[in-house]
Amino acid sequence: VVCGCEDLRSYRGRNLLMMLKHPLLLSLAAAVELAGLDRQYIQKLRVAGLIKTYKTLGGKHKYHRKDLLRHVGIDE
Repeated sequence: VVCGCEDLRSYRGRNLLMMLKHPLLLSLAAAVELAGLDRQYIQKLRVAGLIKTYKTLGGKHKYHRKDLLRHVGIDE
C-alpha cells in the first residue's frame, strides 16, 4: 500500500503523483501539460480573472495549480 492507495493507477494515486510533479505555481507550458487545455484558452482564463496568477518581476505569469485544476473539475 502506497500513501493509502491500493493501486497507483487509482485516481488518488495519479493525483498524488501529479502534485509531486507539478509545483504550486506553474508556467504556461506546465499549466497546458497539467490541464490538457490550449495555451490561448488558459491565457483567456487569466485575463478574465477566472484563475489566479502571480506575475514575476520579469513579467511572466505563473498559474496557481489549485485554481487551474478546479477549473477543469479536479479538486486536490
